[in-house]
Amino acid sequence: MIIITTTDSVMPQADVALPPNSNWPKTITNNNYVTGSMIMLANSDTLYASGPYVKDLSGMKIKRRGNSTGLYLDQHPYKLKLTKKKDLLFRNNPADDHKEWLLLSLYTWNTMMTEKESNIINMTGTTISQCLEKEWTPEYIFVHLILNGQYQGMYYLMEAVARGENRINISKEGFIIEDDTFFWNENIYTHTDQQPDNTAWTFKYPDDKDISSNEIDFINTTITTFEQALHRQEDISTLIDIESWAKWILIHDILGTDDALGCNKFYSIYNQTDNTIIKTGPIWDYDSSFRTKIGWSSLHHYGYYQKLFQRTDFVNAYLRLWNNIKPSLYHNYISRMEKLKQRFEYIFDESVKQHQKVYPNEGRKFSSQYDEINSLVAQRINILTQQIDNLTNSIYDIPQSQQPTSIYNMNGQRVRKPTPGLYIHNGRKFIVK
Repeated sequence: MIIITTTDSVMPQADVALPPNSNWPKTITNNNYVTGSMIMLANSDTLYASGPYVKDLSGMKIKRRGNSTGLYLDQHPYKLKLTKKKDLLFRNNPADDHKEWLLLSLYTWNTMMTEKESNIINMTGTTISQCLEKEWTPEYIFVHLILNGQYQGMYYLMEAVARGENRINISKEGFIIEDDTFFWNENIYTHTDQQPDNTAWTFKYPDDKDISSNEIDFINTTITTFEQALHRQEDISTLIDIESWAKWILIHDILGTDDALGCNKFYSIYNQTDNTIIKTGPIWDYDSSFRTKIGWSSLHHYGYYQKLFQRTDFVNAYLRLWNNIKPSLYHNYISRMEKLKQRFEYIFDESVKQHQKVYPNEGRKFSSQYDEINSLVAQRINILTQQIDNLTNSIYDIPQSQQPTSIYNMNGQRVRKPTPGLYIHNGRKFIVK
């Protein structure tokens, strides 16, 4: 249980933020931090106590967070910022100590689940990410929250996307950026030529107040250089971590997510040198998992990935990852989920009874969700297996000396002198190497 008492019992607030374009989604604004103190209990034992808020010495801050979840859910999600670093998951590793933590709402709306609700879809998503050994996957526990004496329900206490030795491991001179649909609600952002008008780059690290105009220009130049190389079908291996990008989209394809525009898309840049490369960040926003009933995830065809999947080097990296994990993927997934079930099922089922006193229409037994969501994962693996088999069976290599005369790129445009990449001839895909 987490007990938070804010200074003067002021509750974290937020207002509705209206976008400059009526077709864009709303979010929240004026969600400023409120100072206070925090205690974390297990039964009657005190696991953590922040002490009262004293700037730079003790205490913590809390604010409302989220876009659609922060705006529409009755159970508000929050971000916590401790004055002193602490691992609130108590893993006995100093590298896990951190100031930034999240309290995520228990409820997730998902049309593929019974009653269109899941409370463990985040568990499934992070487990798939761990199966693919993503560079960093946020960890979590379930907690109850009491805020200023009022019970707020059951939450995921989860690691926030942030710089850290055991989070996104970049130098102090590095960056964590987001391809952000809600850029218009941020103080600082930058837009690159290949981005659609409704997204721009925002900064997760460093803080807005610490970013210089030169650093903004560096980010814009770094991304623009990649975009131009991608557009021209030039070498990108020195600009992005191809395996990291392939792994990120493969996780989405396995889960069958269907939220190309609203999905959080995080990237990291280790430092500000000329030889730095762009890596993908952790997977976020699992709520749309399984909504793609057939075929690829919606992100497979969106943004940079539309062009990446026209490249031999990227397709090969994607297929190599899939072929390595495919034989043991479901077994690995179930093995990890069984351990989570043993750890959380009893606690979850007992705790959700308390949650339902505040949110009577939320919360299902762990076992019913567990069986259903595992079945959906199995279905997605079968669908993706067929999808990838169709892809590989339709691709064949043609040496440059034997290229056909009537060939087209993946946009249906006729090409006279193809550069290395993926093309179509007589209705079949082929690779020019």
